[in-house]
Amino acid sequence: MALFDFSWLTGKGRNATPAANDLPREVIYIPTKYGDCEAHNRWGDEWIISYPWETQQFYGNKEAVQAEMTRKIEDRYGGETKVAPTTVYIPTGQGDARATHIALNRWKIEYPWATEDFTGNINAVRKEMKRKIVARYSPRPSAEAAE
Repeated sequence: MALFDFSWLTGKGRNATPAANDLPREVIYIPTKYGDCEAHNRWGDEWIISYPWETQQFYGNKEAVQAEMTRKIEDRYGGETKVAPTTVYIPTGQGDARATHIALNRWKIEYPWATEDFTGNINAVRKEMKRKIVARYSPRPSAEAAE
C-alpha cells in the first residue's frame, strides 16, 4: 500500500476511469437542412467529423476543420437549385405593397404603413391587398358633407 497519493501530480484521480479521458476536448457544430455535422477533437490535431452521410477522420487545427466541413457540405448540397420565394407587388401612392410567401398558405404582407400575416392562396392575397389599398386611399366623406 502506498503511503502518499501522487494522483494530483499526474492529473488523474484515484477513481478516474479511462472513459473519462476519451471525452472530446472541443466540438464544432454546423447545422444543415438534411442533418447536423459535428467535429470532435479527440487528441491534439486529430478530429472525428460526423456528417449525415459519412464519418471522417481529419488532422488539422480548428480553422482547417471548419473549412473542411464547409467545403464538404457545399460539395454535397451546393448543386441544388434554390427557389426564390413567391412575391406579389402592388404599387400604391406611398410605395409598393409586397406579399411574400412564407409557408404552405401563409404570407407576410408589407404595406407602406403596416405589416401583417395572412393565410390563403395567391388569389386571396391579391384580393386582400387590393381591398386594403383601396380602403386606405379612397376619399372619406367629410363632416361638412354629412350635414
